[in-house]
Amino acid sequence: MKQDEKKLAKQELERIYENRFKWLQAGRTLRGRFAQTLDDNPKMNWVLKLVILANIGIWSSLVLFIFKIF
Repeated sequence: MKQDEKKLAKQELERIYENRFKWLQAGRTLRGRFAQTLDDNPKMNWVLKLVILANIGIWSSLVLFIFKIF
C-alpha cells in the first residue's frame, strides 16, 4: 500500500515539474516576442508608455486624495 502511495506521489511530482518547465519555456518565448513587437511597432510602444503614465497619474491622485482626508 505504501509503495503505491510513494509511486503515485512520485508521478505527481514529475507531472508538476514538467508543467512548471513548460510554463517557464512559454514565458521566455512570449517575453521575446513582446520585445520584438515593441521594436517593430512604435505605436504599441507609445500606447505602453501612455498606459504607464496613466497608471502613475491614477495612483498619485489616490495618494494625494488620501493625504487630503487625513
